[in-house]
Amino acid sequence: MSFENDQSLIKETMIQRIQTLYLLGATVLIALCFFLPLAALFSKIGQVDLLTLNNLAKGTVGKGLSEIIAFLAGLAFGMAFISIFLYKRRKRQMVMCLILIALFLIINILTVVQIEQLKQALGMMVTYKLPLIFPLLSAVLSYLSYRGIKKDDELVQSYDRLR
Repeated sequence: MSFENDQSLIKETMIQRIQTLYLLGATVLIALCFFLPLAALFSKIGQVDLLTLNNLAKGTVGKGLSEIIAFLAGLAFGMAFISIFLYKRRKRQMVMCLILIALFLIINILTVVQIEQLKQALGMMVTYKLPLIFPLLSAVLSYLSYRGIKKDDELVQSYDRLR
């Protein structure tokens, strides 16, 4: 095989690299936040409300913030899914990964703030659930994906310099 065939093979197989799995993991984790409980609110009479991103936006307290969180989570889901298929445009994919990191962190902070506001307004006790850290894990996966894409970009650039 010649050098040019090696380079085209590298460019064509980028979708099979580990960063694709990282981005897919981030996509799945943020999607799970819409269905799995992020927190449970307990009233003094024993009533339990499980909060997901879906039903968090349906509440009456802090409705505007909840809708923003749901919109940002939907946007992050779409961007993470689309960025999987941008493997031929590594620069754009790296930029999207950096934006995703920021989005995931903002989503997590706003979700905790919203849950605390609900707790205060309704006078209920809150128990945080494991899926609340999914946006943080998605941010870590996006960072790992960014690193992998950057390494691939540097590899292709080194091949270009050798030519």
